[in-house]
Amino acid sequence: MKQDRGTFSRRGLGRRAALSAAAVALGPARLLAQGRGGAPLSAADQAEVDAKFSDVVRKYGERLSDEQKTRVRGALANHQRMLSRVRAFPLENSDAPATGLRLFPNDTAGKKG
Repeated sequence: MKQDRGTFSRRGLGRRAALSAAAVALGPARLLAQGRGGAPLSAADQAEVDAKFSDVVRKYGERLSDEQKTRVRGALANHQRMLSRVRAFPLENSDAPATGLRLFPNDTAGKKG
């Protein structure tokens, strides 16, 4: 059953949203391929990127072109750089959160009473 160009389906909308999210996620990989990726990864981080990349190739390898595989590797390396900065931040279970959720502003001027 063919749909008109003007109609939307939930499945089509979900597919377009997933493709858009993938395009945004893989966008910075182009910068990595041009050599602007930042600092090189440590041996442990590179091993983690290699493991994740081999898992992606195992799952989707026959569907990906060589250019797409390069972009995926670049995206994984970029994400690993960001993740290593998050992991390096010292944090204990007893540390308070940096920000708190405030549902209402702490404004007593607007209260009647």
